[in-house]
Amino acid sequence: MGVIFFAEVEILWESLAFWVCWVMAELWIRLVWGGLDWDLVRVLGSNKRVSETFYSVNAGANRG
Repeated sequence: MGVIFFAEVEILWESLAFWVCWVMAELWIRLVWGGLDWDLVRVLGSNKRVSETFYSVNAGANRG
């Protein structure tokens, strides 16, 4: 039971790390190419829930 729980936590942590790296890469690409979406920066800097932030990130990626 403990091993299964640890494996699930590890998968969750790797998934979270992936999303953090993806968001940072997205911000860096937008900054380098001069297409930084300031709405995205404002959302990331606010105290919104994580799901709303990821929704905004995905909406910005789909729009641009």
